[in-house]
Amino acid sequence: MTLMSVHVYYVTCDVISAGFASFPVTSAGSESTSLTAVDGQCVDGATLTSEARPPRGHCTADGSWFLVTGSCQCAAGYQPSEQRDNVCIGTPSTRSQKLDV
Repeated sequence: MTLMSVHVYYVTCDVISAGFASFPVTSAGSESTSLTAVDGQCVDGATLTSEARPPRGHCTADGSWFLVTGSCQCAAGYQPSEQRDNVCIGTPSTRSQKLDV
């Protein structure tokens, strides 16, 4: 008997944005009770909140995100977008300063 092919399947947590932070695609743990801790990054135009703890999410074995802690906020000169969640947009003065550089 010859092994012709092997299929490997694994569960991942999809990319998400929460609390003005983004989290990458993450492989879920192998145990049914696994939580894979992942540090997130503040989205463009955002900085850590005064807690100064980086955002952290936990990828569960079923591929969902659980218990996101820490958060980011829009930096000075930026404001939350009214049209899109977890997006900071520059105020008119911030956008013109970027063009002058």
